[in-house]
Amino acid sequence: MKKRPILFVLIPLCFLIIIWESFLPLVFVRNHYSKHYANGSGYQILIKSDGELRDKTIKYKGEIIRCDNGNLRHITEG
Repeated sequence: MKKRPILFVLIPLCFLIIIWESFLPLVFVRNHYSKHYANGSGYQILIKSDGELRDKTIKYKGEIIRCDNGNLRHITEG
């Protein structure tokens, strides 16, 4: 272990990532994902700009305008 001090950083980092992923649910929005909301029934997304076709995907800017569970606003780009 003394020859490889990077393990002292990587092992706690791996545990933090596993804990982080286990407590925050995952929601896929097109090709991107947001871990802030468990399902689509608790919020509404306001699309702020028209969709722009780029490399077989649509680029847009949106903002979550209403949350039923009391979370803060979350701005997302897709």
